[in-house]
Amino acid sequence: MPVEHASGGLTFAVRGQQDASTSGLLYRTFASSTKQPLTRLEVLPKTRRQPGSSVGHTRETGPTDPHCNLKACDQFLGADVNVVSDSEAGQQTGAQKSERRPRLVYVTTYDPAQMSNGGAAWVDQRVIADLSAAYQIHVFAICEPGGVPLEIRGSLARQVWTLARMVATNEPLHSAKFMHSPAWGRRRQRLAQAIRTADIVVSSQWPAALMLDQVGRVPDLHIAHNADHVLAEQTDSRLLRSLQDGKRTRRDEARILGALPTVLALSTTDAKRLAMMGISATPLDLAPRHRPRPRKVIDDRFRVGFLGKASWPPNATALQLLQREVLPALSQHLRLPPQLIVAGRGTEEVTGEGVKVLGAISDVREFYGQVDAVVVPRLGLSTGVSVKLLEAIEFGVPAVAPSQLVNDAGLQHGVVVADSAEEIIAALADIAAVDDPIHRSPRDTSPNQSAPRQTALSALRDGAA
Repeated sequence: MPVEHASGGLTFAVRGQQDASTSGLLYRTFASSTKQPLTRLEVLPKTRRQPGSSVGHTRETGPTDPHCNLKACDQFLGADVNVVSDSEAGQQTGAQKSERRPRLVYVTTYDPAQMSNGGAAWVDQRVIADLSAAYQIHVFAICEPGGVPLEIRGSLARQVWTLARMVATNEPLHSAKFMHSPAWGRRRQRLAQAIRTADIVVSSQWPAALMLDQVGRVPDLHIAHNADHVLAEQTDSRLLRSLQDGKRTRRDEARILGALPTVLALSTTDAKRLAMMGISATPLDLAPRHRPRPRKVIDDRFRVGFLGKASWPPNATALQLLQREVLPALSQHLRLPPQLIVAGRGTEEVTGEGVKVLGAISDVREFYGQVDAVVVPRLGLSTGVSVKLLEAIEFGVPAVAPSQLVNDAGLQHGVVVADSAEEIIAALADIAAVDDPIHRSPRDTSPNQSAPRQTALSALRDGAA
């Protein structure tokens, strides 16, 4: 059974193990040459299927988005290319239709292939891969090029409209900054169409839960990436505090998330925070398998890595800590001064002695291939999980992080716990002193006794039981 789309058009389908850049080139070539808009991108899992079946993972991109980045999805799902029209895909036998997997619409904030937009894409990719074992996945992204904006930073007009809406409607910032856009209403109508024939609906991040609430559909599962009221309390300006934005955010979280049957929180701490608000939440199991790698020695210099969007306040604070305190003190423990390698959107403006800037990167392997250790110095109160921490472990690179982030992510291996600048310095010095990172000092692991965690697939199955 094909996925319905209001605009029709072609489906771009990928399967198997194809080079990511080749997949992207083929997609852009078809998008620019075909007479019909390419309105769907289909990434099919590496499983056997009968010819003509439509089991897979589709991502709605819209006809105005011909430059989807396939690299992130290819890294985990692989790709081989074929193109079928919706009319051809619809010509299935009764047996094929009866054998189809349940259709699951995965509603999220932005395209999971766009890793440069933030760590939520990393989470979405892995949840989608988990769910694809049992469901035909259709990904619906709320923010799209030329549509609902992902950010209002850098646009005075958007900030003014958002503030005006907050004053007029009593909405929190985290709702008003999306809903001020005229494209929100158009996208909401499109979502109502997309979920009409869905067997299962999963929402990921706050905007997805908000839009589904407005179209009157209760998702079967919601994934809470943060306790958003905590973000508001941490980062709000004096003006937003005067509008009681944190209180507004907590109110809306309690109303919308409290009505959902199943909620998974990324972190153990957030699950507890939501429980205190009357929202039953279980921590999501995201811990990657630990595969230590031998150090890639470029020269005798020790390289510390930091990856993240520089505009996010916790990242900006972390970079300052690394440059002002950690690197100068660490150099006293090493024969050569260490180098800080930073990557991510907005890091192009980072300067300083001993700093190498990669800026926005399309493939994270470019970053992890150059660093000896990754440090996540997010000290103090936090919400959500650190994708940088999980990703480093996934790539086999030793990581240094505070105990709350380690415990919130449910990690047992591959990370050194450090709760202060002094402990970060000592941990990095220990890692630098060990030639083979597979055999580390006793500082290497964190005895973690976190709460039981659950995958998205098991949560849906439990909910249906």
